[in-house]
Amino acid sequence: MMVFGQGGHARRGMIIAGMFPKTVECSFVISSGYDPATDCIIERGYHALPSRITPTDNIILTLFRTIILVIHALFLLMVTRPAAVVSTGPGIALPFLIIAGRIGIRTVYIESPSRVITPSITGLFLIKRVDLWFGSWSSYMVDRYDGVDYVGMVI
Repeated sequence: MMVFGQGGHARRGMIIAGMFPKTVECSFVISSGYDPATDCIIERGYHALPSRITPTDNIILTLFRTIILVIHALFLLMVTRPAAVVSTGPGIALPFLIIAGRIGIRTVYIESPSRVITPSITGLFLIKRVDLWFGSWSSYMVDRYDGVDYVGMVI
């Protein structure tokens, strides 16, 4: 199962998913809302409500959406029982990766190549909480953070 946000996270995740062997069945969780980058996988995807839609959302609304997202993540993971959950970094991935790890599903987080010196907030939270955490720059994050692996530039 791959968890995408919108825009660049989705495009990068689709490139990575395209590298999987054709024998690997992959389902997708896509952030709700229109995004032309994810149009081609809508038929194989599940929509998830993002916890925050705009920076001006109030705390009550964000909390309510987060609770809905956690319930949705638990339901999808229990029904689909994927072999692994892979994410390219959007905030909607947090509940999926944390719950998957707790119920014994392998988890993989791939940090954005734009993050050179410090991880994103999502990435920082997930260090040591996922099975594999990949950074795209060998000399910075890998040396500074335990649990970060470097395997070359991950698209």
